[in-house]
Parts: sequence; structure tokens; C-alpha cells
Amino acid sequence: MTKKLLKRYTKLLKNKYIFHGSIFFFFSIVVFFFYRDLFFSYFESDEWFHFTYYLPLTKEPLGLLTAIKSTFIDSGPLSGGQHVIPIASAIFFLNTYFFGLNFAPYAFMSLLVHTVNCCLVFWLVRVLLQHKKELIKNTYAFFAGIFFALSPTPMHAVTGAAPFYGQNTLSVTFFLLCIILFKKAFALKEKKFIYLSIIFLFCALFTKETTAFLFLVLPIIVMLEKIFFLVSFF
Repeated sequence: MTKKLLKRYTKLLKNKYIFHGSIFFFFSIVVFFFYRDLFFSYFESDEWFHFTYYLPLTKEPLGLLTAIKSTFIDSGPLSGGQHVIPIASAIFFLNTYFFGLNFAPYAFMSLLVHTVNCCLVFWLVRVLLQHKKELIKNTYAFFAGIFFALSPTPMHAVTGAAPFYGQNTLSVTFFLLCIILFKKAFALKEKKFIYLSIIFLFCALFTKETTAFLFLVLPIIVMLEKIFFLVSFF
């Protein structure tokens, strides 16, 4: 009976939609279980500082445009004009507008984006090991996703700065998508993946400036691939 169920489940996993859904469901359980205490937390000093700027903007008809514009001209409360992060600013404004001072939705969104990032790490490893067997790819990708989910490196973005998920965890989402699509461009030799990769590159930059590291990562990927595309391809 167990063998029959296992075979049936193996066949179901060959369906890409079921496979993708299973991976997302698994990492959702892991992330929301281990970080469940986040829902009992609350805003910290940085969040209150930003609320003094964004809360009044939610009462203005053009508040969203003002929040985005401020990152280019004076950046409002953000480090004296040093940050140009229109995407992150827009997300924080919308969060303030819809969620207000209710912390739970911020926590949920932060963990949800972290779950997505775990899935992207899973798919990145699969892309990096594209020439290996399915079992090897999935095994390494599985453990890489779990390591990323529970690693202390991204933990601060998920816990201590949860309301800033639009700047912290979402920038990682764009970062990973950029790399995955760039690698796919090499694997499949299709222009559209280059274009999509560039779009996510700028999305990452306009979410958090530290993603400028991509300008170093992408050339390294090109060198490691040892493939030089024609100018016409780009």
C-alpha cells in the first residue's frame, strides 16, 4: 500500500505545477513554523521613525507619488537623501495605508516573501546543477533551501526588521530572480531571459542599493560559463 502511494506521488511530482506547489507548501510550513513568534512582536524604533513620515502621507491624495518622489529629491526620513529606493518606499507607503499600526500583516508579508526566497534558492541550485541527475539536483536544492530558511544571515530581515520586508527580503527576491534568469539565458540561449534579468536587476537596485553587488556577480557568471555571446544576442 505504501509503495503504491509512493509511486502515485512520484508520478504526481512529474507535473511541474504540482511539483512547484509542493516545494512552496513545504517551505511555507518550515518558515511559518520556525518564525511563528514573529506575530507576537511589534514595531521597533526605525519603524516608528518612518511612520512619522508615511502616516501623514496616507491622508494626502497624492501620498504615494510623494513617497516615491521623495526618494529622488530629498528621501524624506531616509538618511538625508542617500537612498534612492522608490519600490521599497512605495511598498512601505501602501503597507502603512492598508495595515496602519497593525503588526500582524507586516509579519505575514515578511515571512511570505522569505518563503518565496527559499523557493528561489531551491530553483537557483537546480539551475546551477542543470547537468546533474534529478535526484542529485533536488537533494542539493532541498537542503540549500532549508539552510537559507533557517540561516541566521537573513534572520534579521525576517524578524527584527519585518515591516521593512519591501526593502530587505524583497530585494533578495529580485536579486535571486536576476541570477536565475541570467543563468537560464546561458542554458537555453534565449534573449528574453536576458531582458527579464535586466528588469529584475533594476528592480533590485530600486529596492535596496546593496544589490549593486549584481554588477560584480553577473560578469563572474559569464566568466565561469566560458561562453561569450555575440553582441546581437544581447
